Amino acid sequence: MPLTACLDCGDLVSRPRDGRCETHAKTQANRFQSQRKKTPHSNSRAWRGLSMKMRADQPWCSGCGTQGSERNPLGVDHLTPLADGGELIPEGGEDELQVMCRRCNSGAGKVKHGRGALSA
Repeated sequence: MPLTACLDCGDLVSRPRDGRCETHAKTQANRFQSQRKKTPHSNSRAWRGLSMKMRADQPWCSGCGTQGSERNPLGVDHLTPLADGGELIPEGGEDELQVMCRRCNSGAGKVKHGRGALSA
């Protein structure tokens, strides 16, 4: 097997992990792990169940209509963001939530939230 230079240190390795030697591959993985946002609802069993149910009932994005993909998966968005006082599992239930793809959801904070707000 040909040797490849590590992207970080230049050492030659026979089986690079993401273009890096073992030492730098671990460092890179830790860097990304620490940058990941920790959200309280991502570990909630009730939230995961509700999210899975909503995505099964509506397998398309409320904003653009896509069915999602591996690079742009569907998720569930709060109409009233948690940061603005929204509830993890709203009393209004599914009426206070919407299914959105990652691309639309990441842009949702820049525009007014609301059902179908991105498609208007």
